[in-house]
Amino acid sequence: IPYGILMALTYTGMGVWAFGFLALTLLLSNLVLRNISLMRRDQEEKLRQSTGLNRITRRINSLRKEQSILQLLYSEVPEFIDTEDMFVAVEDREIGSLRFLTKDTPASNALAHYVWKTGEVLLVRDNVRESKEPLKLLLAKAGINSCLVMPIRSVDRLHGIIGLTSSEVGSFKEEHVSVLLMIAGEAALALENSRLYNDLTDKVSQLERLNKELRQVDRMKSEFLANVSHELRTPLTTIKGYVDYMMREKMGPLTPLQNEGLIIAQRNILRLQRLINDLIDYTRLEFKRPPLSLSASSFDSIWNPVYGEY
Repeated sequence: IPYGILMALTYTGMGVWAFGFLALTLLLSNLVLRNISLMRRDQEEKLRQSTGLNRITRRINSLRKEQSILQLLYSEVPEFIDTEDMFVAVEDREIGSLRFLTKDTPASNALAHYVWKTGEVLLVRDNVRESKEPLKLLLAKAGINSCLVMPIRSVDRLHGIIGLTSSEVGSFKEEHVSVLLMIAGEAALALENSRLYNDLTDKVSQLERLNKELRQVDRMKSEFLANVSHELRTPLTTIKGYVDYMMREKMGPLTPLQNEGLIIAQRNILRLQRLINDLIDYTRLEFKRPPLSLSASSFDSIWNPVYGEY
């Protein structure tokens, strides 16, 4: 402007019309330069926000713990939106209420539960003009004149609340709502993935524990069968020996009825002995797990021994 005045004084000899034209030209040039400067500043701000949003999105998606995601929100959001104070609350599924990551004040508690109940974004530019009771009184007591409170919501679940507050009127605008909405959307997706990841991890841990218990039970079963088989075979061998000894009439002559009874006893002893041997073979298979060897066999070779035994 001083340069324009100097130029105007230089050309005063050109007349009133020339002076007016020159002054108008300088004013228009000044307005254009000012608008260009504002547009450039606006573009730089949008570029900064876009770059920051990409960065925070990558960082949020890389996290798997709920506490880390909320802590990242608390540290990164003020870089995008100027705010005097901020609070973050998340749903505590065990008690069915909100748990605050930051200090819980009456004003933040009221704002968080209001948005938790309505499920909608709360934008207050001027507390005196826009807020309703009892929020107006609580915000006034806390010295809050404007606020922006956003639900962290996925498709079918409300995960938490993020809120910004300021003592100045008009600190938050619609463009801030758009920025915070994108951040809250990414946070909701990350929190949902965190919940699913934790549930999956718990299920995997539970399955590993059950599998370990099952292997232990299976080992105890195999050991029990091995011990029982050996304990049964020892007295059975003695019984079989005495029956054979009596059938050879080493303990005196036998009547036909006694001989028939010993034959039945011997047959049952042999049957029980085969069952015990099968149990022993089974326990050996359990411990060693050899590969199966399959081969063709006739039905008669399997059926006839069984038929003859029973």
